[in-house]
Amino acid sequence: MGIEMALRRCLVSPNFLFRVEKDPAGVVAGSVHRVNDFELASRLSFFLWSSVPDEELLTLAEQNKLQDQTVLAKQVARMLEDRKSKAFVANFSGSGFSFATWIR
Repeated sequence: MGIEMALRRCLVSPNFLFRVEKDPAGVVAGSVHRVNDFELASRLSFFLWSSVPDEELLTLAEQNKLQDQTVLAKQVARMLEDRKSKAFVANFSGSGFSFATWIR
Protein backbone atom coordinates (compact mmCIF):
# COMPACT_ATOMS: atom_id res chain seq x y z
CA MET A 1 0.00 0.00 0.00
CA GLY A 2 2.82 2.45 0.89
CA ILE A 3 4.66 1.85 -2.39
CA GLU A 4 1.43 2.26 -4.36
CA MET A 5 0.67 5.59 -2.67
CA ALA A 6 4.23 6.85 -3.24
CA LEU A 7 4.04 5.85 -6.91
CA ARG A 8 0.66 7.55 -7.32
CA ARG A 9 2.01 10.72 -5.75
CA CYS A 10 4.99 10.75 -8.13
CA LEU A 11 2.86 10.13 -11.21
CA VAL A 12 0.50 13.03 -10.53
CA SER A 13 3.22 15.50 -9.59
CA PRO A 14 3.33 18.52 -11.95
CA ASN A 15 7.12 18.12 -12.09
CA PHE A 16 6.60 14.62 -13.53
CA LEU A 17 3.70 15.46 -15.84
CA PHE A 18 4.98 18.75 -17.25
CA ARG A 19 8.33 20.05 -18.39
CA VAL A 20 8.88 22.79 -15.82
CA GLU A 21 11.29 25.62 -16.61
CA LYS A 22 12.40 27.97 -13.88
CA ASP A 23 13.68 31.52 -14.34
CA PRO A 24 17.41 31.87 -13.68
CA ALA A 25 18.56 33.28 -10.37
CA GLY A 26 18.61 37.07 -10.29
CA VAL A 27 16.08 37.46 -13.10
CA VAL A 28 12.69 38.98 -12.39
CA ALA A 29 10.00 36.34 -12.85
CA GLY A 30 8.22 36.74 -16.18
CA SER A 31 10.84 39.04 -17.66
CA VAL A 32 12.52 38.37 -20.99
CA HIS A 33 15.92 36.73 -20.79
CA ARG A 34 18.25 34.81 -23.09
CA VAL A 35 18.15 31.02 -22.73
CA ASN A 36 21.42 29.14 -22.47
CA ASP A 37 22.55 26.65 -25.11
CA PHE A 38 21.22 23.60 -23.23
CA GLU A 39 17.80 25.22 -22.82
CA LEU A 40 17.83 26.13 -26.52
CA ALA A 41 18.79 22.57 -27.50
CA SER A 42 16.04 21.18 -25.32
CA ARG A 43 13.33 23.56 -26.58
CA LEU A 44 14.34 23.02 -30.19
CA SER A 45 14.39 19.26 -29.81
CA PHE A 46 11.07 18.99 -28.01
CA PHE A 47 9.46 21.37 -30.52
CA LEU A 48 10.73 19.71 -33.71
CA TRP A 49 11.11 16.10 -32.56
CA SER A 50 8.90 15.80 -29.48
CA SER A 51 11.92 14.16 -27.92
CA VAL A 52 15.15 14.86 -26.06
CA PRO A 53 18.15 16.44 -27.82
CA ASP A 54 20.49 14.05 -29.61
CA GLU A 55 24.24 13.77 -29.05
CA GLU A 56 25.13 16.31 -31.77
CA LEU A 57 22.81 18.95 -30.35
CA LEU A 58 24.08 18.35 -26.82
CA THR A 59 27.71 18.55 -27.95
CA LEU A 60 27.07 21.90 -29.63
CA ALA A 61 25.26 23.12 -26.51
CA GLU A 62 28.20 22.05 -24.36
CA GLN A 63 30.52 24.03 -26.67
CA ASN A 64 28.17 27.08 -26.47
CA LYS A 65 27.78 27.12 -30.25
CA LEU A 66 23.99 27.12 -30.58
CA GLN A 67 23.77 30.90 -30.11
CA ASP A 68 25.62 31.25 -33.44
CA GLN A 69 22.90 31.87 -36.06
CA THR A 70 24.71 29.86 -38.76
CA VAL A 71 25.14 26.84 -36.49
CA LEU A 72 21.55 27.13 -35.29
CA ALA A 73 20.19 27.30 -38.86
CA LYS A 74 22.20 24.20 -39.85
CA GLN A 75 20.88 22.32 -36.84
CA VAL A 76 17.27 23.24 -37.58
CA ALA A 77 17.70 22.09 -41.20
CA ARG A 78 19.32 18.85 -40.03
CA MET A 79 16.56 18.22 -37.53
CA LEU A 80 13.80 18.88 -40.06
CA GLU A 81 15.40 16.38 -42.45
CA ASP A 82 15.36 13.72 -39.74
CA ARG A 83 12.41 11.32 -39.70
CA LYS A 84 11.73 12.34 -36.07
CA SER A 85 10.49 15.69 -37.36
CA LYS A 86 7.29 13.96 -38.48
CA ALA A 87 6.27 14.28 -34.84
CA PHE A 88 6.21 18.04 -35.37
CA VAL A 89 3.52 17.76 -38.06
CA ALA A 90 1.65 14.99 -36.24
CA ASN A 91 1.51 16.98 -33.02
CA PHE A 92 0.08 20.03 -34.77
CA SER A 93 -2.39 18.08 -36.86
CA GLY A 94 -3.40 15.93 -33.90
CA SER A 95 -4.17 18.98 -31.80
CA GLY A 96 -6.60 20.46 -34.29
CA PHE A 97 -3.99 22.64 -35.96
CA SER A 98 -4.65 23.13 -39.66
CA PHE A 99 -1.97 24.36 -42.03
CA ALA A 100 -4.73 25.49 -44.43
CA THR A 101 -6.18 27.72 -41.71
CA TRP A 102 -2.74 28.97 -40.69
CA ILE A 103 -1.79 29.98 -44.24
CA ARG A 104 -4.94 32.08 -44.79
